Amino acid sequence: MKAMMGWGYLLALSGILYAGNLSVKFHDKASVTGPNILLSDIAEVTSDDAEASLAASQSVIAKAALPGQVRKLRADRIDALNLTVFREQGLKVKVSGSHTVEVRTGFRTLLGVMIQEEARKAILRQMPWSKDKVHLTFSSLPEKITIPDEEYSMSLTPRDDCDWKGNEILDMVVLSGEREISRIPISVRMKVYEVVCVAARKIKRGNSVTDEDIRFEEREITELRDTPFLNGEGLIGRMATRTISEGAVLSDKMIDTPPIVKKGEHVRILSRENNALVALDGIANRDGKLGEKIRVKKLMDLKLIWVYVCGEGLVSLNKEGKGEWYD
Repeated sequence: MKAMMGWGYLLALSGILYAGNLSVKFHDKASVTGPNILLSDIAEVTSDDAEASLAASQSVIAKAALPGQVRKLRADRIDALNLTVFREQGLKVKVSGSHTVEVRTGFRTLLGVMIQEEARKAILRQMPWSKDKVHLTFSSLPEKITIPDEEYSMSLTPRDDCDWKGNEILDMVVLSGEREISRIPISVRMKVYEVVCVAARKIKRGNSVTDEDIRFEEREITELRDTPFLNGEGLIGRMATRTISEGAVLSDKMIDTPPIVKKGEHVRILSRENNALVALDGIANRDGKLGEKIRVKKLMDLKLIWVYVCGEGLVSLNKEGKGEWYD
């Protein structure tokens, strides 16, 4: 009840007093576009006190019906629930007009084809692929929806796990200003085609990739879960982690950085003591990539120690400030 009184209830709490007359003449029919029905929407409100007229006109009487629907309001209930407060504020309130007001919520229709086109444009804006490399197929779209008859915009909201290919469910949100007035789940299949790096010949596991090993082809990558290489940058000179068949799309899971220290190879063990650089000879106990922690055998006493790979044929005790002995 308090929520319905709107401005009038707030004025009652504020202790404001008016003097004069307030006339409320109810219409028999009215229409609204917003979420609330104001007294000025359903009645002619006049007063010799301008502030009282404004406060009464802006009183929220009820929530509007759904778009296109009708809500019937009784004048005597509005008088009792919404106008009593103005009498308490010192006004002489006169009520006239219709005993019942039929209030229709204005609406507009959004056709499914309109929603699909807005979704299509939004998907192409947001997805990481080239627009001309994508084929979209929509399903589960409504034939039409009704929304309040007011200015609106649409915004596409992807789910957290959306990777913009394959089958996805996206939310098309209809907004009036910043207020959400409708949310439409959209099922879409995104078939993605891209020019990617392909193995030009068989690449054996452990081999470094060369220019002769790759070629470029347009392929459908919709069902490819790993990240394909789109160019040779970051690919040439790296090592195959598995044997790759000719014609296979090259992805990040197939390629790794080659070790710069190899098992059984002679290495220099670097350490800093009292601001002096000390170098010892050792043998790598296994392969190691830059920054990786491995064990090497010191040649001076044949003990194994933990070290960090810092260059080709170089390891260091000092990444964390010291090495670790391994007996």
